[in-house]
Amino acid sequence: MTRSLHRAGDRLLPAVRLTLAGALALLTLPAPVRAQDLDARLVALTARLSAARSDAGLWHERALLRLELGDRVGALADVSEAVRLDPFAPDPRALRALLLLAADRPAEALADATDGLARGPRADLYLLRARARRALDDLERALADADRALELAPSAAARLERAWIRALRGEWPQVLEDAGDAARAEPRSVEPLLLLGIAHRERGEWEAAAARFGAA
Repeated sequence: MTRSLHRAGDRLLPAVRLTLAGALALLTLPAPVRAQDLDARLVALTARLSAARSDAGLWHERALLRLELGDRVGALADVSEAVRLDPFAPDPRALRALLLLAADRPAEALADATDGLARGPRADLYLLRARARRALDDLERALADADRALELAPSAAARLERAWIRALRGEWPQVLEDAGDAARAEPRSVEPLLLLGIAHRERGEWEAAAARFGAA
């Protein structure tokens, strides 16, 4: 059960990504035009970087652009340079933590989220650190981070993360509460329905579990 829950929890990445100030919001232009526009922006940004290679903000900006283009390797390289130039800037730390989680490197993601919090509390960094700690089976600290993220900025993503953590701890009534809140906030999302189905199944509520899994 624990392994399957970890794997299901990995599907939360899109929800977590949306907490990064909308940086990866999709453009509304048709796909071919959008791709051309992004490529042109990449060329222009690279030209600016050639004249200002010590500008951490430009490296971070190009990392976001590369991620929008689907280039995770290039994004990780660029954001790592931004971190090197400005080690405690929270935005590059948050982005690199996200990329490291996607690459199944939770220990490094944990370090980035922690360093990003050095300049002050941020809900997205606590959420990312909760995910990293859950992946490392440090469930008590993961739960504390998810609680803190919810205190700072209540969101469906944070409730989903806390629900996964509570599921791994076997706290099924609390899973039903958090996953139910997330389902109401994001009715089109599969994640809360999956969690609700798991929780009902573990409680022996077979009809409710079947209904939730069917809806997912």
